[in-house]
Amino acid sequence: MLAGADELATWMRQQPASFRVAPGTADAPSMAKVARWANGAGYAQGAAATFLGSADFFLVSQALTLNRSVVTNEKPEPGSRKKIKIPDACNAVGVRWTNSFQMLKQEKARFVL
Repeated sequence: MLAGADELATWMRQQPASFRVAPGTADAPSMAKVARWANGAGYAQGAAATFLGSADFFLVSQALTLNRSVVTNEKPEPGSRKKIKIPDACNAVGVRWTNSFQMLKQEKARFVL
């Protein structure tokens, strides 16, 4: 996220270092599994490298390590070969995922004015 040039990257740079989760030795097997899938899934040249250099790669790997779900508004595109989408990576390695609206419904979130 920090490598980006958007509002999210700017916001992340303003947060203390303790706000970010750094990869640890426990993440290595998950990161290797996700990387093996990304490199062998038949994506166009560069798509795997872009994904593996992104926060998306770490997000999916960390969810796999911790047996967590990923919340994303990306939609799966299993036929795409140009870009690895978070839901496709999650599906490939057995990580649960949902979109933000489903998560809010599942968590019974209420917004009271």
